[in-house]
Amino acid sequence: MTTKLVDIKANVGAMAELEFRLKKYPKEIDKVIKRAAKRAATHGQSKIAKEIRTKSNIKSGITKEKMSKGASGKLGSFVRLEKTGRLGVRNFKAKQTTEGVKYQIGKKDKWLMSPSAFQGPRVGVMNRKWKGNAAKRVGKKRLPIIFLKGVSPAGFFSKRKLLKPSKADIQTFYEKRLRQEIRFVLMRKSKKK
Repeated sequence: MTTKLVDIKANVGAMAELEFRLKKYPKEIDKVIKRAAKRAATHGQSKIAKEIRTKSNIKSGITKEKMSKGASGKLGSFVRLEKTGRLGVRNFKAKQTTEGVKYQIGKKDKWLMSPSAFQGPRVGVMNRKWKGNAAKRVGKKRLPIIFLKGVSPAGFFSKRKLLKPSKADIQTFYEKRLRQEIRFVLMRKSKKK
């Protein structure tokens, strides 16, 4: 399941400018819009991943794996972030202490403690098969155990309300890129004459 985060569309003023400046070259209008939209979607993907990376302990690569971008019709593009399962606490600087396992979701958040959780047989020794994840016993018996989870990138992005500033930045980038593409086409066509 995916969530469409940002819909990138040109406003009426930018479209009027585009049509006015390229009225001699009507075939180029669609190409200009597609190129600008693709660039804006790539910029948006990087911007959102960077926003999550700067505010949380989730690595940018993990976020980019869960994202997709594409064109939405003639007028624009979109950036999506998949709603995936929550990430294991190993992605949030998990450390085993004598009391349990502590981890930190956001870079400025308090460290969360999960008492009686463990990453290996004793402090300082990790179970290699778990690759840094932490587990906790369900009852008094040895089994069953459950692995501890943090948040997903999409959950972090929506809970921390990071969409508004990202959306505005991506939209301004798209309009700027549209103007650059128009200049590029006009320059290229003038050289051919």
